[in-house]
Amino acid sequence: MPLGPRSLAIVLAAVFLALGLGVLIGTALPGDRLWLEQQQALLNALEQEFHSLRSQARAYREELSALEEERAAMDRLLETLAPLAVEGRLTGATVALLVAGEGDRPDAPWADEVERLLAWAGAGHVWWLHLPAAPAGGPMGPLGSGEGDGSGGPGPVLPGGLLDAVLAGDGERLARWALAGWITLSGEPRQPQGVAFIQQGPVDEGLLGDRWRELGIPVVPGVEGAAGRIALVLRLAGYDPPFMEAGLP
Repeated sequence: MPLGPRSLAIVLAAVFLALGLGVLIGTALPGDRLWLEQQQALLNALEQEFHSLRSQARAYREELSALEEERAAMDRLLETLAPLAVEGRLTGATVALLVAGEGDRPDAPWADEVERLLAWAGAGHVWWLHLPAAPAGGPMGPLGSGEGDGSGGPGPVLPGGLLDAVLAGDGERLARWALAGWITLSGEPRQPQGVAFIQQGPVDEGLLGDRWRELGIPVVPGVEGAAGRIALVLRLAGYDPPFMEAGLP
């Protein structure tokens, strides 16, 4: 049956609409395909980079593990040789050890190791003085100065003449300052033949004054390892071991 004018117009419109959609979809497909290809290439590159970084991280972990094993072996060797390195170097001497940068920790695990090595060196008596922790720029005055008399000012301070009291083994003054909470004592203060400053952490730069340098009191930056403990004993005995850089010349 022949189509009427209205039906023919509808059919022609449908045909032209289908052709237009076909042309539109045909022109859009290459752009979409290119976008998908670009995204896939980017994902592939990121995946390769991830695998590369993961391989590098694994290699670094293996290298770090090897270095830690090497260091542990070196520490064990130094622990074995330590008594031979220090034997008899401090025979009969009284030793005063000042500690800063770690707070009030007279019972720190490394302290026992230090005392054991000092015993091998022949030290007759060892006593400890822990300084209070103070932030950089705080009111803590240099050791041996008259600054920091414990009066006024926020934060921890040092009593004036602390270094003089240490060098004299002035137990009365040191005990009084310990009761006031300005310092922490461990052991009986006596006049020392050897004094050392153990820096177990960050220390206020103003803590050590010129007088400290003039007296030649050694500074040892940490003694948790065998090398640090050997360096401490040798410096107390007047040596300057090349394997441990000190805080002051």
